[in-house]
Amino acid sequence: MKETKDLIEFPAFVGMDGTQVHVLAHVIQGTKAGSTVYVGSATHGNELQGVEVCRRLAEEIKPHNLNGKLIIVPLQNPIAFMHRVRLNPIDGKDLDIVYPGRSDGTATERLAFTLYSKLATNADLVIDLHSGGIGSINVPHIYVPSIPPTRTEFSSLELAKAFGADVLIDTQASIDYHFDLVHLSPFFCNAQGASGLYVELGEGGKVDDYCVQFAMKGVRNVMRKLGMLSGEVEEQGKQKVVTRTSVVRATTSGILLKHYELGQEVRKHELMADVMGIHGGRESILAPCDGVVQWTVTFGNIHEGGDIAWLGHN
Repeated sequence: MKETKDLIEFPAFVGMDGTQVHVLAHVIQGTKAGSTVYVGSATHGNELQGVEVCRRLAEEIKPHNLNGKLIIVPLQNPIAFMHRVRLNPIDGKDLDIVYPGRSDGTATERLAFTLYSKLATNADLVIDLHSGGIGSINVPHIYVPSIPPTRTEFSSLELAKAFGADVLIDTQASIDYHFDLVHLSPFFCNAQGASGLYVELGEGGKVDDYCVQFAMKGVRNVMRKLGMLSGEVEEQGKQKVVTRTSVVRATTSGILLKHYELGQEVRKHELMADVMGIHGGRESILAPCDGVVQWTVTFGNIHEGGDIAWLGHN
């Protein structure tokens, strides 16, 4: 098998000025047959941890050290990245929830169609790298599809454990996870036979070297598990497996005083935060259940009904 390393352009949609918007993918073909892994980032344009991971992967992985094929797409949502915003500003749609997209749809739907049909459709494993948005931060955690894959001997949960994280969310279709899972790229591809990992780590709008190194190690780990790279899987993260997430919300507005840390395990009815009214009053926020803080807002003020933290639990 001929080893290759190419940067390939795929036309996705036409912008409002009539110019073609492309998706660029690093496609690395190893010397021997093996699994195909797709790694993407910047589904949301202001989530940057994964972009740096993809940049380093494309630089690091050499064809002569690889079995199989690695597809790396640093900017899955290039216009959103250019504008430092979460959603594609062309149509305001969320790329996260429109897979598999449409060839005749809006800009974001066409973008999803290109990413899936041209790049991810034949992958054995699809990894989508995310972080918190602006004003929020995630402990390293992975949403894991529940459908057994048919293209690889390893389940998504086995590969999530190889990747390593503090929290592994073993999803169940009947449970509400507070956002659409069905049309997320790794979940949609899982329904077509692939394994999938929806990885969250770090804060939006920033590049944190700890998060980047964590994810780099995670991607190398799954590639080793699949036999694509030599070496042993190196464990990382607390590996707490949960099946549910619960949201801790404010019922009033004001200054947020948190009494917990990201990644902390809290007990039901434990005091988590106080919301101090600007003109008086105080609301004490208690944990609705036992759980681990997998996500938290980082802003120092909160609005009525706003999410303060997400707890992973069983």
